[in-house]
Amino acid sequence: MVTGLLPSQRVTQDCDVIQVQPEEALDALLNAARTVALDKGLPEEWFNAQAMQLNVLPDGWHSRRIFVGRYGQLSIYAVSRLDLLAMKFYANRPQDREDILYMKPTPDEIVFIRKYLNMLRVPSRQADLDQVVSAFKLVDAIEEIVNENG
Repeated sequence: MVTGLLPSQRVTQDCDVIQVQPEEALDALLNAARTVALDKGLPEEWFNAQAMQLNVLPDGWHSRRIFVGRYGQLSIYAVSRLDLLAMKFYANRPQDREDILYMKPTPDEIVFIRKYLNMLRVPSRQADLDQVVSAFKLVDAIEEIVNENG
């Protein structure tokens, strides 16, 4: 939402964190998040540091990330449109499907997502293979909708 890839009126319950660098800073960041939760009346789980396993992120995601801003010593980045779409296809929850339809993936993005999902079949990725199969079905359905709407 901070990058404008999703509608501003979209409601989320948390802030997903993919990676903290240096890793040793995670405890301090989690403590700061608890303080923010208390100060702002947010649920404790608003800061989700377990959002995504790095092993299922698309290759090259780090180089495609989008700089959001720097706040003191904290630099914030968001995943790119391509990586967000890929992760939403893999997650395949009702809200993800709505977001995918809103984002209207292009044919080139669909090709990337198929390659990404094939990559997740490699055992070393430790991806949920049932989830991968389900994601492929979603890609087929979305591709059909995209093709129908030109």
